[in-house]
Amino acid sequence: EAEAVRLADLAGPGGTVELWAFESAPRRRAAEAKLAALKVTGRVRPAWKASREALAEVLGPGWGPGDRAQVICPAAFGHAARFRRELYPLPPGVSARILGPEAEGLVELRVEMLRRRRRASTAVIHSPVRRRRLPGGGGDGGGGGGGGGEVLSACGWRRWKRAGAEAWEVSEPWETPAEASLFAALEAVAECGAEGQGPYFGALALRLEGDWDEIDRDGWGRGLGEAFHEEIYFGALEALAEATGGVPGDRRLTPGKIVPEVARARTAQLRMRATELETAEASGPRLRSERLKPRDRGGVRREALEPEGWDRPPGAERVSQALARLGGAALPHARSVEGRKVEGRALPGLGEAVAVTGGQHGNEPTGVVGALRAARRLAAARIPCGVAPLENPDGWALYERLRGESGDWMHHAARYGALGADIAWVEGGEAAMRARLAEATGARLQISLHGYPAHEWTRPFTGYLPRGFEDWSLPRGAFLILRCRKEVEAEALAALEGAAAALNADAQLRALNRRQLARFRAAAPEAPLERIGDVPVIVQVGAETGPFDAVLITEMPDETVRGAPFRLMARAQAEAALGAATAWRAARPADGAPADAAAARRA
Repeated sequence: EAEAVRLADLAGPGGTVELWAFESAPRRRAAEAKLAALKVTGRVRPAWKASREALAEVLGPGWGPGDRAQVICPAAFGHAARFRRELYPLPPGVSARILGPEAEGLVELRVEMLRRRRRASTAVIHSPVRRRRLPGGGGDGGGGGGGGGEVLSACGWRRWKRAGAEAWEVSEPWETPAEASLFAALEAVAECGAEGQGPYFGALALRLEGDWDEIDRDGWGRGLGEAFHEEIYFGALEALAEATGGVPGDRRLTPGKIVPEVARARTAQLRMRATELETAEASGPRLRSERLKPRDRGGVRREALEPEGWDRPPGAERVSQALARLGGAALPHARSVEGRKVEGRALPGLGEAVAVTGGQHGNEPTGVVGALRAARRLAAARIPCGVAPLENPDGWALYERLRGESGDWMHHAARYGALGADIAWVEGGEAAMRARLAEATGARLQISLHGYPAHEWTRPFTGYLPRGFEDWSLPRGAFLILRCRKEVEAEALAALEGAAAALNADAQLRALNRRQLARFRAAAPEAPLERIGDVPVIVQVGAETGPFDAVLITEMPDETVRGAPFRLMARAQAEAALGAATAWRAARPADGAPADAAAARRA
């Protein structure tokens, strides 16, 4: 509002002022009211997904069947398709194509419309961006192809002109309070004096407060607060990697636990604090799931005692209880960095066993529930298995805490373990459970249940697409990844096909995949996509598989879903696991292996 008043003073009565800002819609409307009171024509537009908001305004409420439009987007530094991706999800009847050289500044996108009754019109919409050098000297333009530490960042913008003037007197980037606070945080992290591989701290809390845009529409994400959470977490990881001579995105970096705290407040401000390593007994305040009403204790309704009825992420204690009810033999537990148990069990059956794991990444919830449901299904089919439903209890505990503070965001800060590294890339600790599953059951196939964002994942201030995770930025339904050694390729491919067949047989899941794939194709037509039916698949022969010969990874768009969609994806996790296990065993050589899988391993 203060900036609007300052520009109004420059433009004078009868002048025009336009601002792009990250503040909330009520704050933008308040600034426009002040401009009007000063007799200045003014608009204050959102700077986050600016072109998508402007496109909706241009099309108007009357846009409907039979209307067609094409948006002409310039190319962008770092990611050529950046401006097309900002338009996601494209409204019905709208397409977008990239034409022209790289653009930056207050970028213009041309909208060519052909409405019903053949009425043609053209409009121009804008997206304000600027180049930034990342703290710590990192960055490659966001596209992996060099760029001297620069990225294309969404930014505030301002322009004004006096009454009667045709040209804008000034049109330039504007460092908004939100931007200033974010980059101050990342600069402070980059200059913290960290050396070596780490850890550098037990936990580093970065609290950002402000009154920013919280658009919450289908496919758009949960608002700018969620985007700030992502920027703080991954930006801090990247700044530490650069400052210590590492490679941004290296999952083996162990800086310690980074905890973004993003909260609404009228004034933007930043707070930071570092602590020593926490233990499970002192890992933060009581969680929202522990403060629920009695009928909703532990994150699930009281009547839903078994995982088949769970429709949201359960508490860790509930997971442990459900695991014990499966029976079988408890395996020696592993210990997390913060001292929590990593539990596993071996369930009996006939023939060759498989291993089922969930919760490697602490913010991917349906894999945890799906592993419990899968183990029950496998036991009913008399297929022996080892199951570890919650591989990363430290990440899961942080996930619960963050949900209690910020709601159902993606919370990628809970993705890794307490050291800040992917638990599968760090020796010992949580990862020891996988070796115990393989040893106890003789399993050669691991079915690893995962999830990914259910809506668009953006990092608007560091290139728009999430650096290192560009292929995961848009939901494309449930899909599968196969990694295997060359010598078991045939059996592994059979497992992949079995899992895909199970997913394709689920009518609800197939419909979900078709909807999300249609949106994905419209936004990213250049992305390669191999499919079995309606299920995208990725095959990596010769990839690392740990103590197993093959790893089949399920990926569900689940990170923020609750209710019926959560139950659907947890069910699909179990169906895919059963389909994969059945097909793998059918394709394996009949060598007379004993039913006792541990004896098979020793033999």
